[in-house]
Amino acid sequence: MSGITNDPSITWASTALNWCVRRHRMISSNIVNRDTPGYRAQDIDFKKVMEQIGTEAEEVLQRTDSGHLPGLSRGASNVLMVKEAAEGLDGNSVNLSEEMAHLVENNYTYQALLKHVNRKFQAIKLAVQGG
Repeated sequence: MSGITNDPSITWASTALNWCVRRHRMISSNIVNRDTPGYRAQDIDFKKVMEQIGTEAEEVLQRTDSGHLPGLSRGASNVLMVKEAAEGLDGNSVNLSEEMAHLVENNYTYQALLKHVNRKFQAIKLAVQGG
């Protein structure tokens, strides 16, 4: 993003939203494959993503107070988790209840990030309109 939308918090939220989309796809894949013998459930450790990306963002976002949280930049690695413990006799490690809970959690995170971006754009719109 550039120009008027070159706000580090918008970049931070945009990156986090992209990770939420990736996690949603992975959780959905787990649910679809719940009856596939030998399938191992996968997930993105979103907390680890936030920590790794937040560390990199120290250069992007300037914290003006020690109580402020660090932000996100574009990349993160080593965040894939594979559930090794088999749930069923067929070696499939998908637990449908857990996957549905992960889906709900991810949706809440996505919605919160989206609200943040919307508020930022509303503030930009207000500033441009002179209000």
